Amino acid sequence: MPPLFRCNMPRFNIINPAAGQGLAQKYANESDDNRYTTAIGDAEKIAREICDTVENAEITVYGGDGTLNEVVNGVIGSKYASSAVISAYPAGTGNDFLRYSNENVTVKCDTVKYNNNRHYVNILNIGFDCDVVIKTAEMKKKPFISGSVAYILSLVLRLFEKFGQDMHIEGIDENGERFTYDGSFTLCLAANGSYYGGGFNASPESNVNDGVFELVAVKKLSRLKFLSLVGLYKKGKHIQNNKPIKKFEDCIIYHKCKKACISGINYFCADGEIEYLNDEKQVDLEIAPNTFNFKF
Repeated sequence: MPPLFRCNMPRFNIINPAAGQGLAQKYANESDDNRYTTAIGDAEKIAREICDTVENAEITVYGGDGTLNEVVNGVIGSKYASSAVISAYPAGTGNDFLRYSNENVTVKCDTVKYNNNRHYVNILNIGFDCDVVIKTAEMKKKPFISGSVAYILSLVLRLFEKFGQDMHIEGIDENGERFTYDGSFTLCLAANGSYYGGGFNASPESNVNDGVFELVAVKKLSRLKFLSLVGLYKKGKHIQNNKPIKKFEDCIIYHKCKKACISGINYFCADGEIEYLNDEKQVDLEIAPNTFNFKF
């Protein structure tokens, strides 16, 4: 069912007609003020226009994590950002941010600010899983291949390619302590939320309003070890009590962070969308507390 609303708030739907093979448009409430996207960036522009002119707006996103990302970036910095409430109907491929809570609550959420003052809501990832996202997008362009099939095929194909990417990772943890790592990593992610990739619980102890983000870096693994551990990783069993469990001690770096910088990279994936880097070859990350209101 679509989300419920408080009747004293002006209601808007931002709808991505391409999301979920038309599900977004199908389930939107026609009695509300519906705004449709036609290109990348439209959701951000629409959200900013609404929140620059309307106080106490309630905006429902009918799309996936990428559309939600745009809406949040549009609301942040607008005139009435502090009174706007965002909610979402799961009409995209992953809808991973919504997995954070199944309770009917409104939460003042953090975001993570990165290069050029952009914000992401859920997870930024680099390496193996980012490559899978790129392959999945390519697969989905082929006839008769659905989103879920495309993801599985892309995952299998990626397993036969080179493992490990050289990175330099540095940051400041929640206690103000600095850390630095150099090496080859299978994957690296900076998590505000817990889930990505359509249900991988990569950062099980993340909290969307605790003033920190989690950095999880998996060192280069053999394919055999990767396959032996990925099941626990998907279920969120690799982290307990703010540290990797014994089985993952030798292969996972884990920190709760205020800031971080990951360099030596060509691209990354933020909220499911690929971003390519130019000459800088790095992404700078900083927690941005209490930037938007979200109704789960």
